[in-house]
Amino acid sequence: MENISVVAVKQVRERTLPYNVRPIRQPEDAYSILCEAMALHEEAIEKFGVLLLDTKCNVNAIQIISAGTLDQTIVHPRSVFLAAVLANARQMILFHNHPSGDPKASRADVDITLRLIDASRIMGIPIIDHIIVGDGTFYSMRAHGDMPAPEGAA
Repeated sequence: MENISVVAVKQVRERTLPYNVRPIRQPEDAYSILCEAMALHEEAIEKFGVLLLDTKCNVNAIQIISAGTLDQTIVHPRSVFLAAVLANARQMILFHNHPSGDPKASRADVDITLRLIDASRIMGIPIIDHIIVGDGTFYSMRAHGDMPAPEGAA
């Protein structure tokens, strides 16, 4: 007879941040929260993460999914959606920084966003934007037409 493992998957809170709860209604709201909660514009390497939102578009969790090099990071849908499922997210906003300071979306940024949107349709957790943080400014892929309108967003 062999043994099988009985496992449990749990979300672990690493820390909490002060946050004046307010819904995200526009890209500037997401950027403001990222400025308050993270110092991405000061990072020397690229970091990719998610703002996980509840049904009222309030942030219920922030998670850095990956950290890379000066000009790239590897992002896999499995990691992105694991965070969303564990946080019981209704929808999410992707974000990452460009250490160069120029927040404009690259072809690779558009490609990974579209790949994650495909996965979001299967998972039922819409991606409502992808914010790229530069040096004191940001780029909203939704506002610039680099991604389709979300299906099923609240």
